[in-house]
Amino acid sequence: MIFSEIGFRGDFIQMPPKHRLVAESNFFILGTSYGDPSLIDKIFDECEREYLSANQDFDITSPFPKLTCLDGVSNRIYTTLLFLNDYIYSNYNKSTYSQGFEFLILQKVNQKIYWAQIGWPNMYLVTKNNITGLDHSLGQRPSQQFAAPDLPHSLLGVHNSLNFRIENSKLHPGEELLFLKSQFLSEDFYKSNHLNNDNLIKNMYMSNPKAGAWVGRLNFSDPLKAVNNKVQNLKVR
Repeated sequence: MIFSEIGFRGDFIQMPPKHRLVAESNFFILGTSYGDPSLIDKIFDECEREYLSANQDFDITSPFPKLTCLDGVSNRIYTTLLFLNDYIYSNYNKSTYSQGFEFLILQKVNQKIYWAQIGWPNMYLVTKNNITGLDHSLGQRPSQQFAAPDLPHSLLGVHNSLNFRIENSKLHPGEELLFLKSQFLSEDFYKSNHLNNDNLIKNMYMSNPKAGAWVGRLNFSDPLKAVNNKVQNLKVR
């Protein structure tokens, strides 16, 4: 897998997500910190350790019960998110709210992807012919009429309980995942499946230069290739 990203800051996008890709395990994490931004790497460390240890030892014990309605991969994502929620809540938010995270865990197994997501960004499947939204748990999508402040609607770790869905989808050759953090869409967004990140973000900038936007793309090519991480921050004022 290869991940690339690009974005520009504006009035409504101030905190672009960070990511971690464990290429040899086809494991991907995406997160945005609301609070101390330096903590995101620590949460990534805890996530990677918890998930990959369970992935390597199927008999490992967990304080969180597995669900009989889920398969092995889905259960590992499920228990990892419950662990992270408990870890963040117990260490940072038990007495007063100080830290929360938008968070996504994704695992590729053969030609299938499994994921769970708390909050933004929006997630789309890019095929040869179109762009299709995959983040069914998100109640709000970007608007094509106006931009709004970059406010989270769901965060990991702020409550002692957590509601989320485990999703999965079969991959076909050439398909990619597109992640979008923006409250504004250019008019031709759903017709821009043929555009690379640079051209897509350029179109969004031309449509609304003050809104701000971030685009990430996950390509399911050879997992042994190096991560192509391209970040651009264009200050707009």
